[in-house]
Amino acid sequence: MRIERRVQDRTVLLFDDLFTTGQQMQAVACLLREAGATEVRGLVLARAPWRGADRQGALFDS
Repeated sequence: MRIERRVQDRTVLLFDDLFTTGQQMQAVACLLREAGATEVRGLVLARAPWRGADRQGALFDS
């Protein structure tokens, strides 16, 4: 993916319609920071149900 240098010294807002794992948004945010964005924010319309480990890493029953 190629990011134009027009993000240099700017705040960028990423919009995603559905947040699942967050890996894609995180990858794009890293690319934007590498391209010079001073701040990257994320806005999500909906979140997929969480499955797996909680924030402390312990598995829970679903």
